[in-house]
Amino acid sequence: MADNKNTSIKNLPQVEEIKAGDFLLVEADNGTSIIDFEDFVLGDNNTTHGFQISGLQTDITGLSSSIDSVSGSINPVKTDVATISAQVEKGINQIISTVKRDTHSVTSSETTFTVIPDLSAAITPTKTNSVIHINVCCSIGCEAEATIGFLLVKNNYDRFIRADDASNRQGITFRNTNPAVEDCNIVTFTCIDHPGSTDEQTYGLAFANHDANDIHINRPHSTTDTSALDFSRVVSTFTVMEIITG
Repeated sequence: MADNKNTSIKNLPQVEEIKAGDFLLVEADNGTSIIDFEDFVLGDNNTTHGFQISGLQTDITGLSSSIDSVSGSINPVKTDVATISAQVEKGINQIISTVKRDTHSVTSSETTFTVIPDLSAAITPTKTNSVIHINVCCSIGCEAEATIGFLLVKNNYDRFIRADDASNRQGITFRNTNPAVEDCNIVTFTCIDHPGSTDEQTYGLAFANHDANDIHINRPHSTTDTSALDFSRVVSTFTVMEIITG
């Protein structure tokens, strides 16, 4: 606030009433100012050129300085937004999921793994450093009590995730034992792949039975045309997710 002083005002507007506390932007000899009218001295016909200004509020130079200060504080905000945007790009980028609703049966031995049709998923990574999260959920039945082995396969059905072979003991991905022909067990498996490429990646599942008995997907071995849940059909799923790490 400036001290009161006398000044010459140009182009004073005509107003019907001026009271203490009112403000007006006027053109004075020393620039444009905002004044209040607490001690305003008014002459004939509201045309006086000499009066006392009480409490000079601001001027254009001060206002310009304030704007520059505000503008300067915006730049760090822009930087923060860019940082946040980069962080948002991390995480799950896409999800592909396949649901197999029909059944599939095959007679297979421990040396012949059969790829399960329609239980696979293909995904194209957007970055070379992305990881692929794989989730398998498979419903199986068997002709007799037996161990069923599974192999997770990739692209040209290479066995890309399995245990190391140990002498005569073959390495597979996972296994399950069905105790009876009425059973339809559910088996699950999850893992991470690092393809290191932006080429399409196709993942699938193969299975085999060590006794060369019939094995089934989405149904038990016993099958009677009835509404009893003992003979119901179920589903299997295969889901892959691209996760961007940076």
